[in-house]
Amino acid sequence: MTSHGERARWLLAAELAAAAAVGGALFAVTGQGIIWVLGGVLGGVVACRVARASKAPAAPSAKIRKTGQLLIGAAIGPGIASQRLEASFGQLGLLAAGVLGILVASLVVARMYSSLGPVDGLTAGMATLPGGIGVMPSVAAEYGKPVGLVAIVQSVRMTLVLVMALVVFGLSGEQGAIHTAHKTLLPMNWLYVTGLLAGSLLAWWVAAKLRIPVPSLLGPLLFGCFLSLGLRAAGVAPELLAAPFLQEIIGQALLGITVGEYLAQRYKDGVAELLGGIAGVVATCAVALLIALGMATVSPWSFLTSLLMVAPGGAPEMVVIAAATGGELTLVLAAQTGRQVIVNILMPVWIRLFTRFDRPGRS
Repeated sequence: MTSHGERARWLLAAELAAAAAVGGALFAVTGQGIIWVLGGVLGGVVACRVARASKAPAAPSAKIRKTGQLLIGAAIGPGIASQRLEASFGQLGLLAAGVLGILVASLVVARMYSSLGPVDGLTAGMATLPGGIGVMPSVAAEYGKPVGLVAIVQSVRMTLVLVMALVVFGLSGEQGAIHTAHKTLLPMNWLYVTGLLAGSLLAWWVAAKLRIPVPSLLGPLLFGCFLSLGLRAAGVAPELLAAPFLQEIIGQALLGITVGEYLAQRYKDGVAELLGGIAGVVATCAVALLIALGMATVSPWSFLTSLLMVAPGGAPEMVVIAAATGGELTLVLAAQTGRQVIVNILMPVWIRLFTRFDRPGRS
């Protein structure tokens, strides 16, 4: 893999241009306002491949994904302000059980991957555990494990979950185009949008200082929510507080670009290792579909909403789709961020557990 931090100066501009071209084509065909994430994934792959062909460095950038999270958080925050949490204790327990269920399933998958495949336990766990796409390769690098394998399997997980959610979304009959039709491409009030973004940047910094999980997403989201509540209390019409659609488009594209960057990295490990990791990811996604089906059967939630709650990442992408459907946004946000927080906070526990998966004599 390219050394961390080595990027051509023109790479981001090329990625955005490619994402705009691919995303624009997909949007023209589907009309769905949440298709730009997939456009970012494909644009990131294309731009990084071009960079590599021209011998230019193209290392993935965590800052790009965090910037995308800021834009999405600031855009979704005002929408959260109008949401009402309507869930019983039993339903909240069901949500928690679904999140824990997908985590247990990922542990079983990691155990099988390390037992049946030619990889050690820690590599198997870091490759298949549904956590942050930038965290798992970093942990693998710290312990001297194959970073390329972990990065690509993790990016395949993110892409597969995204495509799976988009397919279910398309088949559900819930049209995201309805929710984007009332949004303007450019800001109606530049002063408001400038204040929203500037305040979101400050909220990101404060959230990071307070060690709030996923600060680049939750900080701006909470700021946007409270700003909207304050302005609505002052008499501002709610429809005037929506973020411009262009902000969402750029945010989605940046989220996808990072995934595409990891997908495009050079891979030097064996084919069996890679296929085993991909098979594990597919198995985890299949379990998520079954859990979502069970949740939708015993609760008032739709299958799409249930899937968005338990899908194994990424959290911002699932939240974006939930916002586009006008569904249970607060529950999806709670489930997705809760899973990611559990994975990251308990990282020492996962590492210790994964190392015990090794067979005698395997390092």
